Amino acid sequence: MSPLNSTKDASERIGQILRLEGKKQKAIGSASAGEIVAVAKFKETSTGDTLCDPKAPIRFAPPQTMDPVISFAVRPRPE
Repeated sequence: MSPLNSTKDASERIGQILRLEGKKQKAIGSASAGEIVAVAKFKETSTGDTLCDPKAPIRFAPPQTMDPVISFAVRPRPE
């Protein structure tokens, strides 16, 4: 399968789909909507990009980054 990266208008190639189980990786033949899987070695795709069917392109807005709720510095105790 060659999905379209609609964010960067580039075609990608999927070699292997992996299901992550703790520290283990298990190769699977396919994935459905809503499943969380890993795909290695994309050339153009990065976090926040939209992958879609080239025949029905769609682009979703990237996820919004949230402002930090708490901020502090850690220093060693003087001896």
